[in-house]
Amino acid sequence: MAITYHAGRRIQGESDSVTLTQSTGGTSSAAIYFVTSSWQRTFLGQEFNTGHTLIGKTITSVTLTMEHNNPNAVYKLVKLSSTNVKTDLEDVDMTWVASNGGLATYKFESFTSFTLSAGDKIGIYADGVSGSNSGNWIKVEISSSDVESNANLYQIHDTDTGDVTGDLKYTIEYAGDTKPTNVQVGSRYEETD
Repeated sequence: MAITYHAGRRIQGESDSVTLTQSTGGTSSAAIYFVTSSWQRTFLGQEFNTGHTLIGKTITSVTLTMEHNNPNAVYKLVKLSSTNVKTDLEDVDMTWVASNGGLATYKFESFTSFTLSAGDKIGIYADGVSGSNSGNWIKVEISSSDVESNANLYQIHDTDTGDVTGDLKYTIEYAGDTKPTNVQVGSRYEETD
């Protein structure tokens, strides 16, 4: 892609921050939860595959729509690599909505930005529970059918790890191109990716 600046203005290209939204939802996901004897579904999120718009982009924020049933549970936004190596991004502040308060939007923006690679997954991970509580869960809003190309829901579960039907509802911000600040009025600057 060629990016052209003329007379100090950007003619073509991306802004400093770009937002991508998968807005189809309407369904709460299966629970990401803990029981006393073992972890059950420890992760649910979106897997981004070769050809997806976000591959190679530097991710700066993630917004999900979620609900939970216990403010003492410990959940995190994480990135899993294509081989499921986990990188913790940011804790979920469980006070963002009252227990059983219904779906509410939550924006993660305190993590260190990272570049998304093919096969990476972004989602919610059950990381622990305080006290002796059991049966705690968090759910994220999803589409129950596959609506996004080159992406899919992915879970880690005791008995069924891998792709599942549907797509995560999300808004993700990523860093765009930065226009040069030294283009003189009346001049032309062009760069090619």
